[in-house]
Amino acid sequence: MSKKFKTIITTAGAEKLAAATVPGGKKVNLTAMAVGDGGGTLPEPSAGQTKLINEVWRHALNKISQDNKKKNYIVAELVIPPDVGGFWTRELGLYDDAGALIAVANMAESYKPKLAEGSGRAQACRMVIIVSNVDSVELSIDATTVMATQDYVDDKLAEHEKSRNHPDATLNEKGFVQLSSATDSVSESLAATPKAVKEAYDLAKGKYTAQDASTAQKGIVQLSSATDSSDEGKAATPKAVKAAYDLANGKYTALDASTTQKGIVRLNSAIDSDAENLAATSKAVKIAMENANARLAKDRNGGDIPNKQLFIQNIGMQDTVNKADGAIQRSGDNMTGPLGLTRTSSFGVATENTLGGNSIAIGDSDSGFKSNGDGNIALMANSVLAGYFSENELQHHEKVLTKIFRAISTGNATEGAGGFGSQLTSGAPFYSPAIVRQNNDNNYFPLWKQIVSLQSGYPVAASMGLLTTGEPNFPQIVLHAKTDFEVNDKLWVFDVATGELRSPALIKAGEAVLNTNGDISGSAWGGALTNWLNSQLATRDANINARATVDWVNSNFNKKNTATLGFSGWSRDESTGLIMQWGNVDNARGTYSFPRAFNDTCFAVFATNKDGQGGAIDNAYGYPVSKTQFYLASKANSGADTAYGISWFALGY
Repeated sequence: MSKKFKTIITTAGAEKLAAATVPGGKKVNLTAMAVGDGGGTLPEPSAGQTKLINEVWRHALNKISQDNKKKNYIVAELVIPPDVGGFWTRELGLYDDAGALIAVANMAESYKPKLAEGSGRAQACRMVIIVSNVDSVELSIDATTVMATQDYVDDKLAEHEKSRNHPDATLNEKGFVQLSSATDSVSESLAATPKAVKEAYDLAKGKYTAQDASTAQKGIVQLSSATDSSDEGKAATPKAVKAAYDLANGKYTALDASTTQKGIVRLNSAIDSDAENLAATSKAVKIAMENANARLAKDRNGGDIPNKQLFIQNIGMQDTVNKADGAIQRSGDNMTGPLGLTRTSSFGVATENTLGGNSIAIGDSDSGFKSNGDGNIALMANSVLAGYFSENELQHHEKVLTKIFRAISTGNATEGAGGFGSQLTSGAPFYSPAIVRQNNDNNYFPLWKQIVSLQSGYPVAASMGLLTTGEPNFPQIVLHAKTDFEVNDKLWVFDVATGELRSPALIKAGEAVLNTNGDISGSAWGGALTNWLNSQLATRDANINARATVDWVNSNFNKKNTATLGFSGWSRDESTGLIMQWGNVDNARGTYSFPRAFNDTCFAVFATNKDGQGGAIDNAYGYPVSKTQFYLASKANSGADTAYGISWFALGY
């Protein structure tokens, strides 16, 4: 059993999802959903759709998420609030942030009331799409547009119960913290209890017993200014130290050092002195060593330069190095960025350029491409204009270029090959994308066109395409010829509804002619068919004698009626042209087609309930829409159309 309700990813949606999977591809951002009534009937979703059949309401998504069990399932949710309604819902459309229809679905039809009608409810609509890679879809939602459903609130409460709503406290941020009564812990993520603080305080208060200092331990000590004491339990004051220093300073009588004798010497940190009675400090030695180490060795040829980048900057070579680093190599290389030239520059490929201006010479100095004005690129050969590329055409200088289109076959079939049933949604070797127009549209859409004129001034534009008639029926396939005289315009029509071929003039097949009055001429009849028939009938009528003539029979008897009988059918009186049609429609609410089209007009459509009325139904009604279609519905007490089974009968001719 086939599924009645389904969700389909559109052609545009499939292309965007595929593009999102390539490296650097943009994710598809699903932002909105729309509901529609399907034009009165349950629609069949199509991958070629770019919009709903009849959209009634659209809003930002309430929620978009990944299914918990099936990770490649994307669930989108739309909530219709109680104050919105007064329409039927039969179709759903899922849109991205660019307004493209990504997925379309049909659903069980339901009437969405609004509060003003005396009944209201919040209605949640969900659509599930299956993607090959969930990373291609941006799962984000604008919280300012969200209306919380009961399910959403319940899910968030359950999620909150299973999680921590705040982070743990740290040395820098507030948060949750665990208490601890330990007195020997070094943790910086726990908080001490009053119990631990009391234990530490009591321990510190009870254990402090200051001790005297000695040569073996730290402690408190008494000062002394004595200079002759051997006591090891006291500390000397600065006064005692000064007295000892002054005594030593006054008693020292050593000789100064020189290059010929030992002695005391004064230190010096200078690095440029030639004195022979001073001693160099460690500082001076260090400066000299660093100076020596900083000097370049000749045999290293610059290899011992410590900061080569700074050296390049100091000698002014940084700009040269930068340009050389990104330069195209003469021996062969690839450019990774654009090459900019001045507006008057020109260059050659494997040759010198003599074309000048904004040009590129290829293989020959006077052959290549050259600017031929805004939006026009000239093709030059031997410095002669051979042709040009413009905004919408490739043109030869003197002759119009022609192309031969050959279908490229794959797997022994061309694009679009298959049954007739798939032709409305498939492509072809030469294919123009589908166009959707309003029902009252009256336009001509040529698929190919050619214009030829004689020098004497007789132009003809011949084209073939589709013609909308301004009525809600099938477009016609037409062949059109246009001249500069309206009287010479011609239109040949292929009617897809009836299969008819309508010609504005007679049709010839060799020597045979079908005239506009219905007469046929050809050698088989020795001229006009009417003349041949008249001659045959004249001969027969001469031999009828007392037999009834055709005119007598037609004047005294009605012609035989034609009809197609059944649960839905029609009958036509061949004498008067009166046509009667009838049928039954389940859940009727919309526009339907007659079993056959009325040749001229439909007088009226009569409707009655097929079986039983609904409790809130007043009556069934119908009316003609055109020669091919009519409208049926039931009227509720509220005035709204509802869907119930209807039997109908129509008259016309």
